Amino acid sequence: MSSINNYLGLCRKANYLVIGADNLKDYHKKLYLLVVCGELTKNINKIIQEKVLEYDIPCIYMYEPFGNFIGVENCKIIGIKNKGMSEQILKFENEFKFYN
Repeated sequence: MSSINNYLGLCRKANYLVIGADNLKDYHKKLYLLVVCGELTKNINKIIQEKVLEYDIPCIYMYEPFGNFIGVENCKIIGIKNKGMSEQILKFENEFKFYN
């Protein structure tokens, strides 16, 4: 089991996640990290560009799906609202790549 997925599960339980492209598009409070998995559609790319520029935050691409750990199947993108959890997730560099 991935360490990042453990943290994502904790974030979900603590209500630190903004789940899905539609929710992220309408979310206008501070985010600290974007996490992407799966195929990047035009809509997801647009959201990534907007949020990364707006909040000056990192965006990471995970190699394995995270939907099971947050309780939402086929989820492609999430935002993390907690700075401490975002910093912990970023420590596991070998499990993701930075999205450019």
